[in-house]
Amino acid sequence: ITGHIALPSYLTQRLAYVLAGIGLFLLSVYLSKRFPNYILNKRRAGVFAGFFLILAISCGWGYRYAFTRNDSKRHVYADIFKKYENEKRGTTKVHDIVICVQPEGYSANSRITITNTTSDTLSRLYLFLNPALSISKMNEGEKDIFYQRDGQAVVIERPLFPGEETTLDMEYAGKIDEAVCYTDIPDGQYYENQWSNSVLSYGRRFAFCGNKFMLLTPECLWYPTSLPPVKFHSPY
Repeated sequence: ITGHIALPSYLTQRLAYVLAGIGLFLLSVYLSKRFPNYILNKRRAGVFAGFFLILAISCGWGYRYAFTRNDSKRHVYADIFKKYENEKRGTTKVHDIVICVQPEGYSANSRITITNTTSDTLSRLYLFLNPALSISKMNEGEKDIFYQRDGQAVVIERPLFPGEETTLDMEYAGKIDEAVCYTDIPDGQYYENQWSNSVLSYGRRFAFCGNKFMLLTPECLWYPTSLPPVKFHSPY
């Protein structure tokens, strides 16, 4: 894989420094205690100094806001994982996936067979799917199945008796929201982008989804699964 990780974020940060440097330089001209050759030149320096400093602050705020928004989503997704962690779930027996790569994201069809291996009746079924992927269809044979989305959780109103199994057909499409990955680790470790003792920063990505290259791992929930990728009460 070649290229720059998170190029828009990197350029926004560097642009903030450049704009701040220009603004401070013009501000020093405006605040210098000397008689100007032309009074309007000093006033223009003050106006442009304020303009560039406002742009720098805006870029800095935009750069920081991206991390704040991502942190907020991570905490929401973590709470959803905790909410359904102790619910009794079915076991995926067979899962066939057909995926179609698109210029922006992908679409996929899943045929998933879920069985109840417990001794209790399951009042509903639980699946986990990336929250940025929208479900367009869910059928059990010829019958539509009622379900609800709660972030990355898919709650299916279909009881399952002990030893019973059912096969669901699903269609879904969209992009990958990487904020759902590794919600069980601290934010500082999540954003750590250096490996071993290297002085280089390699960036950190959990999924690549494009028409030229695609890399999807189970942690990003690119397909529906009955087993969540993280466990908060028993992480090991």
